[in-house]
Amino acid sequence: MGDHQETIDNLDYSILLDYSEIIFLFEFLAALTGILSLKKCREKPTRYFVFFLCLIFAVELVGHYSLFLDHQAFAFLKETRFVKNHWLFNPYIIINFFFYTLFFVFYIRSKRIKKLIKSLLIFYLVSSIANIFIADILFSKLSTYSFVSGSILLLFTVLYYFYEIIQDDQILTFKTSFTFYVAIGALVFHLCVTPLFIYSIYFDEKHNPLFVKIYLTTLTLTNIFMYTCYIFGFIVCLKKNKSYS
Repeated sequence: MGDHQETIDNLDYSILLDYSEIIFLFEFLAALTGILSLKKCREKPTRYFVFFLCLIFAVELVGHYSLFLDHQAFAFLKETRFVKNHWLFNPYIIINFFFYTLFFVFYIRSKRIKKLIKSLLIFYLVSSIANIFIADILFSKLSTYSFVSGSILLLFTVLYYFYEIIQDDQILTFKTSFTFYVAIGALVFHLCVTPLFIYSIYFDEKHNPLFVKIYLTTLTLTNIFMYTCYIFGFIVCLKKNKSYS
């Protein structure tokens, strides 16, 4: 997932710049490593994951405009509904969880669980879109519902993926599986960030500077960890000259 620098509506965006640049660097490195690994990607989901990393980088790049509204080039946005980048990140959150969940569904063997997760995924997609428009928050704030419910669905999918791994011989080769590194990175990130995301809507920099510092530090470290997992996964799999499946 992206750096979430825009997820706290009550923050002064200027304090996010230093944090976002660090995260942005790791997003770029993960996407670049994936692109360089494309020739050896044998599984379609992994190839799609590389393209998804490029999408993350592109969305975050465009979304950065909200941190530079004082610049003359973006000054005209101050009096418009696009002054904040929620219009971009609300759909992005939904797409993000939709893709991640589908990615892991591909590697789950149980047909019953596959069917269940796909049904839940369709419900998530429809309900999240409805939430944005019914609550009329596309331009005003990020959807807590989309993020939290998406995180729960993704965590359930990842945990079941791990459950299947430990049930058979896959556990003997998990270190050369790119999917395993994605699972570790995504699991740690969402376990750490989701609770803070929920509480972030109640805090601002002026009245709760400690929480803001904790939030941004956790956000930065978990993003670094997640994208490092992706990078390491690509490198390890390339060295082993094996499939990423």
